[in-house]
Amino acid sequence: MDAPAIWIAVIAAATVVMAIVQVGVVVYGLRVGRRVNRLLDVVEREVRPALGRVDRMSADAERVTKAAAAQVDRVDRIVGRVADQAEGLLAMTRTSVVTPVSQGNAFLAGLRAALEAFRRPVEAPGGSTDEPDRAASNDSAVSAG
Repeated sequence: MDAPAIWIAVIAAATVVMAIVQVGVVVYGLRVGRRVNRLLDVVEREVRPALGRVDRMSADAERVTKAAAAQVDRVDRIVGRVADQAEGLLAMTRTSVVTPVSQGNAFLAGLRAALEAFRRPVEAPGGSTDEPDRAASNDSAVSAG
């Protein structure tokens, strides 16, 4: 055989080897693909119930969160009403109790001042007061009694 024929035979043999390797890689790839599909099927079957439970849990959590938010809103409204009523009660107490008491105190202070004015000794035209006479009459009444 001559040299070009040998080279053509080597090239043909290499091409056949490459085709066999490529067919082997394709067959192995198909087998791996089938195994991966089976694995995914198993994972889906196993995970699907867990995902359903997670969905139910998230729905329950959402429902509880909404209920808690509604309760917080109700408590906020109630506290606001109580605060408004407390302010009204304090204002009513001021007008019903504090104002009359302060007016009563003013009345008592005026009455006290008037009584003090009547209790003061009256000055006589000569500059003396009735106080010594009263003291003397009180002493004689005490010693007589």
